[in-house]
Amino acid sequence: MKMRYRNSKQKPRFKYIKMSLFILLLTAIGVLTNIKLKKEDLIEPATSEIQVFARSIEEEKQKLIVIDAGHGDEDPGSSISNVDEKDLNLQIALKLKSALEEEGYEVMMTRSDDTYLTLTERAEFANEVEADLFISIHQNSYIDDSTVSGIEVYYNESTKTESDEVLAQFIQTELVETTGARDRGIRAYDELVVTRKTEMPACLVELGYMTNKSELSLLQSDAYQYKLVTGMVNGINQFFES
Repeated sequence: MKMRYRNSKQKPRFKYIKMSLFILLLTAIGVLTNIKLKKEDLIEPATSEIQVFARSIEEEKQKLIVIDAGHGDEDPGSSISNVDEKDLNLQIALKLKSALEEEGYEVMMTRSDDTYLTLTERAEFANEVEADLFISIHQNSYIDDSTVSGIEVYYNESTKTESDEVLAQFIQTELVETTGARDRGIRAYDELVVTRKTEMPACLVELGYMTNKSELSLLQSDAYQYKLVTGMVNGINQFFES
């Protein structure tokens, strides 16, 4: 009888112990699952924040540059040996656009074909699109002396900040280095409409003298035009990194 009693008394207790262990096991599984979920919850937002932060940095890096191919249509600029300055300007400007886009810049042009715009229209366009930088492409000429050659960059100093001079110097230095052309330096000149009326750092580059026979030949060649483009891109990169 006692044995039966004892056995019958332990049986419920054994069930209780098993039940308790089962409950503890379920609780442990629940806690572990919860921990795992919480860990994933912590990881996901952190990853998202990192991606958003990285994207915001990338967006901040992208600058808008307006390229102005000087002259156009009824205004040929200098015309030497049946070569119009407007055509050289556009050829180089289009190459510069492609090169800058490869560097990650957003690029817009005042003209991408043989179109005429006033100087004020060019400056106003750059202001309207809120460009970060404006560069006007030109070729030089000096009828009185066909031996004159070289590159020079103009900037405005009366209505602008020091950044215009800094931009001009970076571009001038890099152009001379990549082409080996004569360094005619940078020049402050406040009468140029496109550098005076633009509201961002701006400069006007004179890439060579069309009145110099050997320099005109260079300016017409793709190889030399790409050297000019390389110099301008390097100068622009340095400007934004400074």
